[in-house]
Amino acid sequence: MATAATSTGSSLTHTPADGSYASTPHASLSRKGSGVFDSSFAQLSQHMSGVSLTEDAAGEAEAEQAMHSVGGDTTRADDESSNSDDSEPATDDEQDDELSAQDATSLITGKKSAGAYFLKPLLIQAIQDLIDELETVDDNISKVSRDHIHSGEVILTLGSSATVENFFSAAAKDRKFTVIVPETAPSYSGHSLARSLTASGISVLLIPDSSIFAVMPRVSKVVLGAHAVLANGGLIASSGAYATSLAAQQHSTPVMILTGVYKICPEWSGIQNFSSATSAGALGPAALLDYATSSSIVERVEVVSNAFDYVPPHLVDVFITNVGEHPPSYVYRLVKENYHQDDIVL
Repeated sequence: MATAATSTGSSLTHTPADGSYASTPHASLSRKGSGVFDSSFAQLSQHMSGVSLTEDAAGEAEAEQAMHSVGGDTTRADDESSNSDDSEPATDDEQDDELSAQDATSLITGKKSAGAYFLKPLLIQAIQDLIDELETVDDNISKVSRDHIHSGEVILTLGSSATVENFFSAAAKDRKFTVIVPETAPSYSGHSLARSLTASGISVLLIPDSSIFAVMPRVSKVVLGAHAVLANGGLIASSGAYATSLAAQQHSTPVMILTGVYKICPEWSGIQNFSSATSAGALGPAALLDYATSSSIVERVEVVSNAFDYVPPHLVDVFITNVGEHPPSYVYRLVKENYHQDDIVL
């Protein structure tokens, strides 16, 4: 896996001449269009704090106290009756005590059932909002494509991402631009992306991975998809993304990341073990070497092919999400807004 290299300059200073990223640190925080983070969770939290945790808790405590007091009296009455030689039928008071204990137990069970009954529709609505969010995330990101892609630009991307493909297709309705697509060997996922973009009427240039640095001076911006966004502002992307981001920084080319908020991950402290964690998803040696014709070197070579790269936050200029545009330094705020406090590790 590629390891992060130290950088003497911040990539946030590489703002294009058109000023399209001038307002990035102060981007709009509107949650419009994001169904997961609005009314349903607010109603769910309000109901749990106002009803289940306050009213029901007091009622349950009172009922449990009554049940214990009645249970103690019943126990003492049973002890006294066991010490008596004469077997007498239960008195009316003892029968009333037993009925009171049963009523207290029924009260507790009823209150818990009522709380679950009222929470169920709110929980179903929250799940439905999450499903709607996942179905519309690419469309919400594509709505701002015209603000970032202009006519005559040359844009470089990497890998095959449905979000990136929809972003380019939406911009192509009003803009004429060229997309440079590396092959992304050994998976060659760039071939499928190039065919899809060509079908949408976009001018595409397919290049080998070794030519990324050579064509970077002609590129106006780099647009990448993300496999996961970490709390420190870094991201996990397709193999080769780290080298591409380094080349972009060397030529002062802005790097844009397209991702949904659902890809933000609160955990990032274990990134040092990323290479071993992703070895299970790496391609096998047979994808790189032909055993039939390379048998002489196979015995002496250890082949490592990572499926993903870690891109540190200083190589990223802006994250374009379905809830707005944010710099890497703002990702931790998105984590706090979209995760419970117990799930956050910062």
